[in-house]
Amino acid sequence: MASFYGRYDYTIDEKARVNVPARFRKAAGATSEERYVITLGLDQCIYVYPPEQWFRIEEKLHLLSSDLPEERFYIRTIASHASDSKVDAQGRISLPRNLITKLGIEKNVIIIGVFDHMEIWRPETYDEYIEKGPGSYEQVAEQIFREKPDNNS
Repeated sequence: MASFYGRYDYTIDEKARVNVPARFRKAAGATSEERYVITLGLDQCIYVYPPEQWFRIEEKLHLLSSDLPEERFYIRTIASHASDSKVDAQGRISLPRNLITKLGIEKNVIIIGVFDHMEIWRPETYDEYIEKGPGSYEQVAEQIFREKPDNNS
């Protein structure tokens, strides 16, 4: 499975194409035949999944119930925004214009690796997200990784 990490600054061209960082293409084993699934992400970004990871997402979505309003809403939203994009000979993917418009993305973007997928952000939105996070990096790390009491003692 591909592992994406790092932050890269790129620009979108007039045809809504953006380069996939070479490190990410290499991690995914991308060729001109490689494709990604692009959809609306959380926190006002775009998610970009390699096909094998998207398949795992689809499996989880199939377990949700269309009878429950919240689950139905999520299924409809993620599926309606999903599209395939092949990597072209220059290492670019095409971003759906509806997502670019919805998220207010203009020319500059930040692409970050989040291990199993990539995220594409409007720089101002990403900076605001980091600034207004649930605490400082240190506070969040301490909360997530704090030692939990051993119930076997």
